[in-house]
Amino acid sequence: MQSRAKSKDIPVVVVMSTYNGEKYLEQQLESLANQTIKPACVFVRDDGSSDNTTKLLDKWSQSTDKWLIWYKGENCGPGRSFMEALEKAPSADYYAFCDQDDVWDSDKLECAVKMLEEADRPCKVYVSNVALAGNDMKIYGQTHFRANETVQSALMYNQAIGCTMVISDALRRKISEYTPEYMVMHDCWIYRVCAALGGAMVFDNYYHMKYRQHEQNYSGGSKNKIEVWKKRFQSLFGRKKHMRKKTASELLKGYGSDMPQENRMIVREFAEYDRSFKNKRQLIKDKEIYSESRFGNTGIKVSIYLGIL
Repeated sequence: MQSRAKSKDIPVVVVMSTYNGEKYLEQQLESLANQTIKPACVFVRDDGSSDNTTKLLDKWSQSTDKWLIWYKGENCGPGRSFMEALEKAPSADYYAFCDQDDVWDSDKLECAVKMLEEADRPCKVYVSNVALAGNDMKIYGQTHFRANETVQSALMYNQAIGCTMVISDALRRKISEYTPEYMVMHDCWIYRVCAALGGAMVFDNYYHMKYRQHEQNYSGGSKNKIEVWKKRFQSLFGRKKHMRKKTASELLKGYGSDMPQENRMIVREFAEYDRSFKNKRQLIKDKEIYSESRFGNTGIKVSIYLGIL
């Protein structure tokens, strides 16, 4: 039986995965402690660090009267580490994902929870834009994502940066019902589960955190547009080949019976699009599958025809 996290202000648990994060971790933890609504607890899974990360976690755990709770796990990579931490975290109304090397604005949790409270569906996810910052935390830009609320757009593009995500307990419980064999990252998976189930997709156009970009980032933004497109092209034939088809198949396995009928049909279209030329044409004609650029739209059509979507 899980213990229930308690908070004077709002029942939110911050979920973090750490790995050799001693360089920036303390600054991030300080920003969590300075939230206008203090999280019920910060629950950390260490993914097999070999530096002083665990010493820092110990220090914070002892000095904050168990406000920070952590445990050490075997190295399994950030996606699986976050998923395990989410499953083991204390019970609360909301769960906020947090990276080890960013810095949150003091109103980040407050803004997220206020917007989530206005959504009337049980399964709901909040995401926002971020300020892009260098090692010195000086902002050099920001993301300009827009809400992609349909199942089609959620499967096509992941606009959910994991460190901005806050989810409801109802969505967390659905996530714990099924462990996918194929998963690119935890944020992509959780966002798409929520979309497929017909949950609320709450998008904040503003940013409430500095997203640190450095050489050790597992993922992140890039200043170089050529590099961005190079990585996108390489991913189509690398680890992300068939990503949307595989993700759709996993969604059907785990949640097919829970989806609204229309969403189930759409997810099945993605899972089975490469079985025939007719299926490919049907997917291409879907008006909800598009890019904001002509080049992007051409790329979508080519990916579908080549069967690598």
